[in-house]
Formats: sequence, structure tokens, C-alpha cells
Amino acid sequence: MRYPITREGGKAPGPGRWIALDVTDTGPGISADQQKHLFKEFRRLEATDDTAGMGIGLAIRRRITHALDAEITVESEVGRGSTFTLWLLLEHD
Repeated sequence: MRYPITREGGKAPGPGRWIALDVTDTGPGISADQQKHLFKEFRRLEATDDTAGMGIGLAIRRRITHALDAEITVESEVGRGSTFTLWLLLEHD
């Protein structure tokens, strides 16, 4: 966790002071092209018959974070894994 993060000092999604909570994995990673669709409803990145899910989990998470005046972002590199960041606004500028 990084505390606090500001737009000038990092990658915060907007002006103000933010808390960033990162969750990182060492999975296969997500290509830049796939990241564009990651938070869209009913979009599965690698749909196969043996993969469970409907493709709504991350879309729901994004709606909840926006309802809280927060944001969720992803940074990923194929072959290296992904980092999802939940950004919580502490105070507006």
C-alpha cells in the first residue's frame, strides 16, 4: 500500500490525495489490447468452454468503486503478471 499518493507524485486518477491499494499476481498478464475491454460487461478475455464466469465481475467492481468516488486501474505485462489498484480519494484539491 502507498500512502498518500498525489497526481503530481504518481499515477493517481485525478487531483487530490489518494490511498492506493495494490493487488499483484504473477499470472500470464494481460495485453494492452485486452486491457481496453477488461472492465466491460459480459466480456471475457479468453473465453473457453472450461472457463467459468460470465464476464461481469470486474465491471461490477468498477461500478462499485465509481459509486464510492473511487477508481480501479490495471497495469499488466504479458508474461509478467498484473497489478490492480483500488484508488480511494482522501480529499479533493
